Amino acid sequence: MILVYIMKDSLSVNLRCGDHLNFYTRISTPEREVIPGEFDYVAYLFRQQISGTAVIFPGIGNGQARNRH
Repeated sequence: MILVYIMKDSLSVNLRCGDHLNFYTRISTPEREVIPGEFDYVAYLFRQQISGTAVIFPGIGNGQARNRH
């Protein structure tokens, strides 16, 4: 599973559950920054079965959204 962050813009504010998105992005493996005693974000993602993360930036070849209804 991939966790995708969508940066807010005029198109993203109208997104609803079930909308279809077309976008280009780079999927990255979460990087482990081990700080003793701190929250282990990579381990958390692993427990959630998330193996990669991505960010959709506004206005860079993205922005095609289609309502499902």
